[in-house]
Amino acid sequence: MNILPDRGSIRSQFTFGLVTVVTVIIILFSCGLTLYNIQAIEKKLYAQLNKIASRAEKSLVIALWQYNHEYVNDYVDSLFFYEDIVYVNVRDDHQNIKTRAIPRYRGENTEFFKTDHRFIHKTVSILNDATPIGEIFIAMTLDRVKKQILFTSFMTVFLLITLVTSIVFTVFWLSRKYFFTPLSSLERSARKISMGNFNATIDVTATNEIGNLARTFRQMIQNIKAVTASRDELDHEITQRIKAEKALQAHRNHLEEIVKKRTRELNLAQESLLRKEKLATIGELSGNISHELKNSLGVIDSSAYFLSMVLVDADEKVKTHLDRIKSAVGAGDSVIRSLANLTQVTTLEFKLLNVVSLIGNAIETSDLLDVAVTINFPDDDITVDGDKEALLLAFKNIIKNAVLSMEGHGTLDIRGKYKDTDYLYIYFSDTGPGIDKAILHRVFEPLFTTRAKGMGFGLSITHNVIEKHHGDITVTSEKDNGATFLITLPIVGRAEDA
Repeated sequence: MNILPDRGSIRSQFTFGLVTVVTVIIILFSCGLTLYNIQAIEKKLYAQLNKIASRAEKSLVIALWQYNHEYVNDYVDSLFFYEDIVYVNVRDDHQNIKTRAIPRYRGENTEFFKTDHRFIHKTVSILNDATPIGEIFIAMTLDRVKKQILFTSFMTVFLLITLVTSIVFTVFWLSRKYFFTPLSSLERSARKISMGNFNATIDVTATNEIGNLARTFRQMIQNIKAVTASRDELDHEITQRIKAEKALQAHRNHLEEIVKKRTRELNLAQESLLRKEKLATIGELSGNISHELKNSLGVIDSSAYFLSMVLVDADEKVKTHLDRIKSAVGAGDSVIRSLANLTQVTTLEFKLLNVVSLIGNAIETSDLLDVAVTINFPDDDITVDGDKEALLLAFKNIIKNAVLSMEGHGTLDIRGKYKDTDYLYIYFSDTGPGIDKAILHRVFEPLFTTRAKGMGFGLSITHNVIEKHHGDITVTSEKDNGATFLITLPIVGRAEDA
């Protein structure tokens, strides 16, 4: 029994012609769109490659000239934050300094990326006063172009299916007047059947497509009669399967929660163990050096005291330098005590302190270079209960960190806010390059630093000091938009002069 339309029928010819025209148009349009998108993506990738290469040419001059291979390594590693870069090679006149590729192409050399059409590449000579001192080779993948081709192909198929479906409905609408009468008869029969009368008469006398449809429909009704007998049993089986699937899903969700919980506990335990190991290292280090440092500071302090006694009538400039020596000795002693605080609990000397005055003192005793500092507090008489030397060291550490991040040029904005009557919120906002989100959570870890000359103690000491003052310290930052450290301290009554 053939229920398909005859090849020579109007419906067949119209449907075939319309579908063919629409298909050709969509394919041509999709091909054009794909070509345009490919060219646009390739143009964008080339522009990005040229920009990265130009920036690398300027950034690596001093490092290659000074043989600062550590900086070259860090710079090459930073290039892989661009998702399309797959290979980078930096060399000077004598040797390769740094070569890195994504795991997929690890082991491949520069020639591979030059000859393979799946990549675009650029080689840039690095010049120092017009003299070549090295070169950098960068390769980027064209995988995004492939993805665009796949996406366009998918959309083409989707549009074809959608339009073909629309054409079928259009043909059906155009054919209504040729098949309206037999279809109405079939519809009346179908309505009776839908009301449960499976014995309704179906007219199958027509010899055209409608007749074929009626005969097929009658056969379907007969099949439905056979299936209805086992419907209840099938419904019961489906219900049982749904219950089993729900129970299985609930059990799976429970297991996933257990795994997530255990994973979190393991990560916390690992972090705690790592911090304890670092603190143990710091404790051993500070124990070895604190004795020698205290002796040296004692000698300096005694000498400064002797000079102040001998030079009683000295001019103000000499007295100012003697005061600076005493202040530096006090600051050094505070560093030693703060290092000890990282690994052991130390009793602090708490008293009422004027926060604004204390921060002013920290600014005056800090080397600001060319950094401009602005201070804005709602009240000049804001007091906290704390250890003067410990808090002074904490504030100086924050200021020093900001000055170093801005390389001695920029603006540091220090402002205070009341969000309620019990706490003071102090914001230290700089205009430096910011902190990468990937390492933002580690800035308060002992021994963690991003500077070649840093030891990773300052912010860790500050964090420890603020915690011992029943406060909190957090940091927010965006790349190239500076960083803001927020210190929260409980407010108390009147203060002594800081």
